[in-house]
Amino acid sequence: MIIITAEEFLEDFDYGNQELGTDINYPMIERCMVEFAKLHVAAALNEAANEADVEAVDADMYGVIWGVDSDSILKSYPLTNIK
Repeated sequence: MIIITAEEFLEDFDYGNQELGTDINYPMIERCMVEFAKLHVAAALNEAANEADVEAVDADMYGVIWGVDSDSILKSYPLTNIK
């Protein structure tokens, strides 16, 4: 999976009616950073779920107990943590 760079993200970002100039607009920068982080976290979690290995976590009298729940990986770092 190829994820866009920060430069590509900023080129394509929907700035609404914001006029870009030389003044630093911190709310706009913050919004861009949060959206870019969400994009990369979602991609990383998706990739982790797709590439997760199954391994033996325990054994009992019935056999080996295997584990890795991809839902737990996907939910391990919710996007709401990015502020």
